[in-house]
Amino acid sequence: MSATALVHRPLGQRIPDRLHAVSCSLPTMRDVVGYEEKDPAVTAHLTSGYPRFVVHPLLRQVADTLRRRDPDLAARPLWLCAGPAVAAALHTYLGNLGAPLALTPCLTALVLPVGASADLDTRARRYLQHTGAFASSRAAEDWLVSEKQLPAAAPETLAPGSDADVSARVRLTLAATLGHGLVADDVHLTPSGMAATFAAFAAVNAIQAPRGRNRWVQLGWLYLDTIALLQKLTAAPAEDYLHHADVFDLAGLEKLFVAHAGRIAGVFAEVPTNPLIQTPALPALAALCRAHGVALVLDPTIASPFNLDVLPHADVVANSLTKYTASEGDVILGAVVANSTSPFAAELAAPPPHPGSPSARLPSQNLEPTKGGRGSTRSSR
Repeated sequence: MSATALVHRPLGQRIPDRLHAVSCSLPTMRDVVGYEEKDPAVTAHLTSGYPRFVVHPLLRQVADTLRRRDPDLAARPLWLCAGPAVAAALHTYLGNLGAPLALTPCLTALVLPVGASADLDTRARRYLQHTGAFASSRAAEDWLVSEKQLPAAAPETLAPGSDADVSARVRLTLAATLGHGLVADDVHLTPSGMAATFAAFAAVNAIQAPRGRNRWVQLGWLYLDTIALLQKLTAAPAEDYLHHADVFDLAGLEKLFVAHAGRIAGVFAEVPTNPLIQTPALPALAALCRAHGVALVLDPTIASPFNLDVLPHADVVANSLTKYTASEGDVILGAVVANSTSPFAAELAAPPPHPGSPSARLPSQNLEPTKGGRGSTRSSR
């Protein structure tokens, strides 16, 4: 344990105390409750957090700079996306409203129309939140430096080589950790863990929807944005979201499959679940899904893929790498891997259809999930 791990940190202080940290101190239970209830007395102190929940000061600076340079933007909401393809996907989701403003390969603004309703603005924010596709603080920093709005990027020890070299190293390390003969090209990186979840969801939909399968089963409890993904981004949300609460009741799950025969695209489960730490009988669950033509997506983030080998039982594994790949909580990244023995393997062989660029830069903390400490990349769930 770090010598400073148990030192009191003031409300809102970054953890770690660096510019691109994705966590901050909530030192009392009152602060935790205030954060969850969005109490301004707490939220006003937040200096960092996951991009889905806390707008980084550098992203605010990008938006302020754009509006200062172009007064026409002053009255228009704009959303900073993880690249042009994300902005295009958001544009489509909003009914082809808004105009993209490309800044860098990892940073594109979607500018909403003058007089855009609060509902449209909220839909844009929630889409980016549920798909994990907000722009990263490092992408914002790079643009601000290039536009001479910052003198230089904050000092960091970057991994050697190009972005492509570092990406390959991350994928190779993950492939070795996951095992089962995987190679680097079998691992697909995404801008965040939530983006990995969305990529798996979208990849399965692309296969199953043409077969008339659009419904999804939430097995047990899931991360809130994953639940929102299943509830809101299916073809017909009122019909397509199904919840089977008991992860141990596979007989009940089979009855659900029979009741919706030929209509279910996939089952999504976290292994283990959070916070109850429940794990279904994975071999039996996998066999049940395959018998009914249902894809099984598993998320082992809580335990990590190093500690829990779920790939043989899943069709797709979606994993957040933020919590441990860089060891210190200032690198945001996710990964998606398909099981080569899955009946969907051939169709899943292509990179998953998440439009986001993995990251602006990968720094150099620790690329290997099996080790701790310093030594890694630049890139959150």
